[in-house]
Order: sequence, then C-alpha cells, then structure tokens
Amino acid sequence: MTSHGMSSTLAGIFFGIFQFIGVPASYFAPQLMSSREQLHRMFWLIGIGYLLGFALLALNTGRITDLLACLSLGITSSASFAMALTLITMVSPTPQDAGVIGGIVQSCGYLIASSGPLLAGIMIKSLGNWLLILGVLGVVAILLLTMGLSLVRNVDASFGKH
Repeated sequence: MTSHGMSSTLAGIFFGIFQFIGVPASYFAPQLMSSREQLHRMFWLIGIGYLLGFALLALNTGRITDLLACLSLGITSSASFAMALTLITMVSPTPQDAGVIGGIVQSCGYLIASSGPLLAGIMIKSLGNWLLILGVLGVVAILLLTMGLSLVRNVDASFGKH
C-alpha cells in the first residue's frame, strides 16, 4: 500500500481491515463445506477472490480500489486457510491420520510460504514494482483453484463422513 503512495498509518489501517474482514470468513468457510457441490463452489469463490484482489492491486487506481483489494484478499486468504485445515480432517480416515497429514501439510506449506517474502523482496528490488509479483500470485491462485477442483473430484463418496 505504501508503494501506492499511501502513508504508513493508512497502510496499517488497511492491513487492519484486511485482518478484521477475515475473521468471519475463517469461521463461515468450513461451515459451507458440507457437500461436494458446496466445496466446489467454495474453491471457485476462493480462486475468483484471489484473482480479483490481485487485479485490483495491479490497477492501482486509488484508495477505493485498494480498499476493495484488501477486502477481497482478506476474505479469500482467511477462508482458504480455514478450508485447508478443514480439508485435512475431512479427507483423513482416522484422527491419527489427520494428525500425520496435518503435520506434513503444514510443515511443507509454511516452508514454501516462508520463501515468499524473500523472493518478493528480491523481485521488487530488481524490477522496482509489484506487477510481476501480482502476476505470479495470480498464477498461484489459478494453481490453487485447479488443485482444489481436482481434490473435489477425488474425494470419496462418504464426503465429510470420516
């Protein structure tokens, strides 16, 4: 947000909005995952939410656009994280398997995610803007959508009954 000309104070307020709007999303997202159809719909909404938020940031047309990007990305980020944790328990046949799968998924996920700020900083330093980073994040959103929709197809017939 500061690269969009925002003061640090206003950028902090926008980040607070990003965080605050995610609270209800992280609560309601798992509630909306009780059938394959709902899960399918949720993955589409998550994918569209990410792409919309990144596109709005790339447009850089003013405070309203930035606010809408924060709202879209805050809802989407929180909902997708809650969905990921919920899916671990939904696809695990036993509580013990859920623990093992959860440990592996979270370890790998945090390892991958921890490289993001470093890579983003290197890209910004070398390019001087965020457009390539937003493009890369858009590609990641499309991969997330594709993997999620593939997961929905491969979930067994006793969906959510483990």
